[in-house]
Amino acid sequence: METSFGPRGSSTEDISRPQLGNVPYGSVITTCTTPGVIALTFDDGPLDYTNDLLDLLDERDVHATFFVAGNNRAKGHIDDSSNPWPAVMRRMYSAGHHIASHTWTHRNLNEVNSTIRRSEMIYNEMAFRNLFGWIPTYMRAPYLECNAASGCLDEMSELGYHVVDQNIDTKDYENDSPALIQISKDRYSAGISSNSDSNQYIVLAHDVHDQTVHNLTAFMIDTAQDRGYRLVTVGECLGDPRENWYRTVSRGRDVTSTESATPTRTVPPTNVSVTTNTATSTATGGLAILVRGQPSEAAVPGTATVDRAKATVEQAVMQTLGRARLPEVTFTTPPTVFVAQVSGHHAETTRQ
Repeated sequence: METSFGPRGSSTEDISRPQLGNVPYGSVITTCTTPGVIALTFDDGPLDYTNDLLDLLDERDVHATFFVAGNNRAKGHIDDSSNPWPAVMRRMYSAGHHIASHTWTHRNLNEVNSTIRRSEMIYNEMAFRNLFGWIPTYMRAPYLECNAASGCLDEMSELGYHVVDQNIDTKDYENDSPALIQISKDRYSAGISSNSDSNQYIVLAHDVHDQTVHNLTAFMIDTAQDRGYRLVTVGECLGDPRENWYRTVSRGRDVTSTESATPTRTVPPTNVSVTTNTATSTATGGLAILVRGQPSEAAVPGTATVDRAKATVEQAVMQTLGRARLPEVTFTTPPTVFVAQVSGHHAETTRQ
């Protein structure tokens, strides 16, 4: 099952977002401004290995930056206390690491419309608010995909985010095995100059991979220190005071295991039918979308993945009804049946 449900509590969309400090907002940042430092960054967590990584960083007295995705990899919401993630997140923050946003469900921000893009950021903010009473001012786009042409950078500026990229990509996601992780070590080692006086780096890795946590990270720490670099957070490497890393907002009640079963409702109920049995059916055996009985211009191809189908229905609903926020769309795909639910209403069809 795919879900677009966000965290519980009110939206953070309308909070004040002053742009404090000297670090640019809505511009891609690829390197530090302070020489002689390396910022290790870890994307996609928290997940199974994150606590082990926190153990290692504690042992080595190193602070890192975590770009957190709130509801990716089928892990559940990071602010849901029926999951282990709230404790991991609080440990991360208490240890002095820099916590930043990596969106809610890890979508490519260049490939979705403005409403979905903003919801990916707002939902993650709501989870951070529920956990800590603050939201981050730093983000990294999934797949490093956030450019001016799509409107993503302008929207990140409007939302008050520093957009962090990297100048060393370990590509650990391609090398997560004992036989391959040396490739990532070699990429890192080759990218780090021996001249620490005039060089500085933002390094991309992922705390969701076994070999990154249990092999690569210790190597990165040792190599950096052997070559005379200080290991710092992204905020520190950009000379940004810690008070600028987060915005304080009104804190919602922490999620309990009971409350988590009732997700936030962000739009009122909307009748949406998805059918192949009308004149609006696609020629490819896909699904036409009817919103309040009227055909949408969009259609779901018969070969579409669930993710692509979900995005298509979401956009059709928003465009037809003029919604300002992401509708709640849930899909299930039994062998011959496609079911779409939007805010409690559903229709189902047998594929032709």
